Amino acid sequence: MWVGVCDAAACWSWGLCLYTGNLRCAGVDATGKLDLSLQPAAPLPNGNRRWPQGPRPAPLEGAEAPDGQALHEVTQPALGFARRFRLRKRQHFLRTQRRGQRIAAGNVVVFMAQHRLPHSRFGFTVSKKVGKAVVRNKVRRRLKEIIRQNRSAFPQRHCFVIIAHPDAAQADYSRLQQDLLSAAERAHTRQRTP
Repeated sequence: MWVGVCDAAACWSWGLCLYTGNLRCAGVDATGKLDLSLQPAAPLPNGNRRWPQGPRPAPLEGAEAPDGQALHEVTQPALGFARRFRLRKRQHFLRTQRRGQRIAAGNVVVFMAQHRLPHSRFGFTVSKKVGKAVVRNKVRRRLKEIIRQNRSAFPQRHCFVIIAHPDAAQADYSRLQQDLLSAAERAHTRQRTP
């Protein structure tokens, strides 16, 4: 069985045999059907026996780039919430809630506990009391974006678990931002010294 064969009429294409794992060339006849009896006269390009290599097209720049963007705008890294700043395991959430201090601020409750890493880590909990999945995901995305933009407002070397109150579903972005920033101010006043 062959994989990766071009469907253009009367062209040679390279494919991978699923049984042997070898890269072979197969021909496609004028009707578009695969003809395994056709074999190329030329060896693999560039003398590469495993993968064919050919000239690569130059990257698109300026007016040729998608939507008229320049190359550096096209390759800009995605803005996200880096993995090292997130709580990911259930035990970390439970430890933070058990050992941490509780800060209630409007539509959110924040638990704060010290840890050894030089940066702060954040976890988000949005229960089914907030709403259905679409609503919960919307609230979680808003909370993550607010923390991503205002991470420096929170004390360093702490874990934070942010729990959304059921009323957070009706709160707009600015209200959630105001609640989290007030929680950050109170976290600084309650910060324990090591």
